[in-house]
Amino acid sequence: MKPHVKFGLIGAGAIIIWSLIGYIMGNDKIDTMKYPGYIVMLGIMIYTLRGAVIERKNAGGGFISFGKAYGVAMLTSLITWVIYSVFSFFYFKFINPELIDVIKDIQIAEYEKQGMSEEQIEQITAMSSSWMNAEMMAIWSFLGMMIGAALLSLIIAAVLKKENPNGMLDNVS
Repeated sequence: MKPHVKFGLIGAGAIIIWSLIGYIMGNDKIDTMKYPGYIVMLGIMIYTLRGAVIERKNAGGGFISFGKAYGVAMLTSLITWVIYSVFSFFYFKFINPELIDVIKDIQIAEYEKQGMSEEQIEQITAMSSSWMNAEMMAIWSFLGMMIGAALLSLIIAAVLKKENPNGMLDNVS
């Protein structure tokens, strides 16, 4: 199995399991648990991207160009986040559909804290209701995660690249 597929599946599985553990423990409704959850997901992504690039680097005789390392990391991310986005759709649609209402309530409370009028809040919630559903949450989640993955992949590729001093191209697929 290619490293990006192997580690993409590992990453998606780990993040899905982490999400389900959070749901079972009720952490999805506790705002303070949001940041530890992000840290765990970041750790999973660093582990999987690093693992895929190192495994690919080892297959190339210990050498990997920046471009190849970035490509492997991005393919790993793509596999992880496509699978997670499909899970995310099912999560918001069937497993925990009330979470969307919790998110809406948190947003309304924030608007009220900012001193917005009831009319302004109603306008904003009416506009946002078109994208506050399982389908759009999955799409926005995927897009946001891929932007973060692109940045993380750049860092990992820069750290792990090792050009071949003989100038030979890395042709291992």
